[in-house]
Amino acid sequence: MKENRKLFSPACILMYVLLATVALLSGCATYGEGIKKSMESVQRGDYQDAKSLLKKNLDPEGDDRLLYHLELGTIEYLEGQYEQSVDHFNTAEVIAEDLYTTRADEVLSSMLLNPRQSDYAGQAFEKVYINYYKALNFLNLFEDAHKEEKKKDYLEKARVEVRRLDFKLHSREIEQGSYQELQDKKQKLFVKLLDLFKKLQGQWVDEDWLVFREDAYARYFSGVLYEMNGEYDDARISYQKSAKLYEQGYREQYGLDQKMQEQAWFDTIRMMRTTGGWGGEWPRLAKEKLSEQKRDRLKPYSEKDAQIVIIQHLGRVPQREELNLRLSAHPEKKSLVLAPILIGSKQKNRDQLSWFFLLYADKGVLDIVKNYALGELYGVAKGFVSKTIYLGPAWDLAQSINLPQTLGRTGIRVTIPYYRPLRSKWGDSRVLLDGQKGFSLLRADSVAELALQNQLLTAGRDLRIALARAALKNILAAEGGKALGKQTVGSELGAKIFQILGKGIASASSAAETRNWLLLPREIRVLRLPVSAGRHSVTLNSYKDSGVLHRTTTRSFVLDPGEIKVWVHRSL
Repeated sequence: MKENRKLFSPACILMYVLLATVALLSGCATYGEGIKKSMESVQRGDYQDAKSLLKKNLDPEGDDRLLYHLELGTIEYLEGQYEQSVDHFNTAEVIAEDLYTTRADEVLSSMLLNPRQSDYAGQAFEKVYINYYKALNFLNLFEDAHKEEKKKDYLEKARVEVRRLDFKLHSREIEQGSYQELQDKKQKLFVKLLDLFKKLQGQWVDEDWLVFREDAYARYFSGVLYEMNGEYDDARISYQKSAKLYEQGYREQYGLDQKMQEQAWFDTIRMMRTTGGWGGEWPRLAKEKLSEQKRDRLKPYSEKDAQIVIIQHLGRVPQREELNLRLSAHPEKKSLVLAPILIGSKQKNRDQLSWFFLLYADKGVLDIVKNYALGELYGVAKGFVSKTIYLGPAWDLAQSINLPQTLGRTGIRVTIPYYRPLRSKWGDSRVLLDGQKGFSLLRADSVAELALQNQLLTAGRDLRIALARAALKNILAAEGGKALGKQTVGSELGAKIFQILGKGIASASSAAETRNWLLLPREIRVLRLPVSAGRHSVTLNSYKDSGVLHRTTTRSFVLDPGEIKVWVHRSL
């Protein structure tokens, strides 16, 4: 009977839980690795296999239910199953909204868990793209419909989605502040001094410039939908908002084409001419915002001209990966030391070290000058392999909760998410109109940059939560292991062995949040062609970064006077 009591003591129960956690995690890789085969099937165009594999790996009722519907909705869209795709995105939108409103009460409890065992609530920019994809689905249904009544219905539904998209972006701007407000803030002397002292303390990432405030491309796309629906003043407002966003900081923040900014101004001016009442404004804007070549194109432009809008979705957003760190205690300095554990290929090691250096490592102006001879970011990073966290007066508090004792010199494992550098694999995209005129597509948005910058922005918070979670788990595991050792072996050596075992189990269960919507495009390119009414042939040529032709796709269009056709092409 006494033996049974030992088996069900708090120490034993704790150990059983930890062992179960490890067993569970041993079969659970990062999110990207978990659905890798499904992504490969999408790449091959085998959408049935992709859906089957996805359903095996993601639970529509589980922690990944939002991603289940986002990924499946995207596959249905690529397959041309537009109605089914809309259903999935509708469900995803409800889940995202529900998690946003209810998650606040669960934040603390979710922080204590392995992040992969809590609900994925989605990132701000991912929620914007839910409405974007719904609008694209309705746009395709509009193109495929034969009855005029159906066509009007689908176009109206697409318009409703861009209205919702506009509302989300407007709310985001109110919450995070506009680019203009950011520019005004940066001009103030006091803020400049704060930035200087941040850098002297080693904080080189300017978080203000990483915030996702708005989406210039989404605003431009909204303008296209409004114009197709004959809502020319709403189209003007959207185009103008897009142009200002590109101009005030969006283009620079995400490394987009200057000509895309000019295109947004061009369409703003077109709508001013179409709606009338802007006779004193649009000539001034044309002179200020458009090149001479673009102004020449404006002169013969007529609302009777037809238009072909080509939108190219290239590649996939990168997947988040795990970066392993070691947290150890240094009692003589009353400090904790954090250092990266480099795993993988030589290039991956360099990437991991560069991320750690940029965001966490001890560094300052004098340190960088001293190590400059090592060369570039990675070279400088090699001189900094740790981050020292000085506790000072807080050391006694840390000792009272057994933190330094648990960490020891050997330390514990801490895991955080990170992105590897966005090494481009795409060259130019060019269009031939009727086999003759050649035009380059413009980089209108970079979803990969959105994802990377959001991760950079949350890196500090990610680390703090990971440190607290790992420390708590290891303290509990070490104490539980020690108690279990005394109960089962009855000696100090046994207690020490079980204490080390408990720490090992806790470290093995460390994991980072690596989930993200992987079927979003890496970047989006746009080209707008004014054409005469009638039949036209459009050939899209995609090139590799080396300049070698990668793929050619041709499509024919028949347009009525004033009609706008949208061709969205996915290049995986």
